[in-house]
Amino acid sequence: MRIILLLLFTLPAFAANTLVPHADVEEQNGSWFFHIHGETDLPDGASIDVDVCTIRDVVYPDGEKYVDESPVVDGKATAHDRQFSVTLGKMPHAPYSVPYRVKLVYDPERQLADVASAAEGKLEQALDFTYGAPADYDRERAEADKSVADDFGEVHPLLDELEHRFKPLYPGDAAPDLATWDAWRKEWDAKRAAILDRNRQRMTEDIYWRESYGKRYLESMLEDMSDLADFYREVLAAPKEKRPPQEEVAARGKYLEAKFWERLDALQISLIGRPNEVLAILDEVDLRVKRLVALRAEAAKDATKKAAFDAETSDARLAFVQLPAQLSAKLPETYFGLVTKLVRDLLPLLGPPEAAVDLAPIADALAQLRKDIAAQGK
Repeated sequence: MRIILLLLFTLPAFAANTLVPHADVEEQNGSWFFHIHGETDLPDGASIDVDVCTIRDVVYPDGEKYVDESPVVDGKATAHDRQFSVTLGKMPHAPYSVPYRVKLVYDPERQLADVASAAEGKLEQALDFTYGAPADYDRERAEADKSVADDFGEVHPLLDELEHRFKPLYPGDAAPDLATWDAWRKEWDAKRAAILDRNRQRMTEDIYWRESYGKRYLESMLEDMSDLADFYREVLAAPKEKRPPQEEVAARGKYLEAKFWERLDALQISLIGRPNEVLAILDEVDLRVKRLVALRAEAAKDATKKAAFDAETSDARLAFVQLPAQLSAKLPETYFGLVTKLVRDLLPLLGPPEAAVDLAPIADALAQLRKDIAAQGK
């Protein structure tokens, strides 16, 4: 066992009917705990409510200040021989480097009769402490953000793989090869289980919201994906006349796809879905821009080339206008402004060939999207 010493605030002097708390963070067998203990003159058997919160200073626009408390874990300690002690939480890694507050409450109305009669009244005590170095918090959050985003980045290809495996088989006249399906499912489940194993190493305790919420959302998504795979197999195994309507089957997959993006939006994670499809769209835009630039140059010098330029602009106009719709299912909302600006920067290419067009913003937008896709793959 390794005990981490904490910076404790000044504690009140020990007196009759008081609680004098101490707080440690301990690591044992790969798990981390809050160990709350201390001295008291409460009678043996007295039950003490213990809450551990994170705290942060909040300043209203009018300058008024208050301390915001966010619950992390809670439990009960029992007084015995003028001592109390309780171990709370079972965290898979060290807690975040933030200020914490321990709150203790002894309420005589919630005690056994013989205990309540031996104490003078309700007691409340608090202890503020800091674990780790506050400067480390930004790094810890960045690591958690990347970890959650990376796992969500692996979930979506698995969902796509399930859909692409199922759709060619349903509806179909020939009976599907379920042995082949089951062999593929075993490999697919192994990849899903690897994400689940990593997810178990995340905190359930709400110290950093994106980690704890990310853990819940990932677990829910992976369970739903397994259920969907089970459902698809049942559909394939059923006689054709007993299979559910195609619309009902398709709705199950669409629901899970929508849920995936809703979870990402809730976590404020900018994840590019189907990056290879996005890259293909960007490549097509790049080729259109090069063709338009070449045709503009020719048409500006030779009026006989104007017809070819007009034909290209007709096709390009439709493609550029449809670009936001093409990318909406593959890019998070945070990219909407970039895509909208890209379309605005592309449209001058369709104007008179003799007019000057600034290509730099187009190149910058395409490069930014490609850079983000490359970074996501690391």
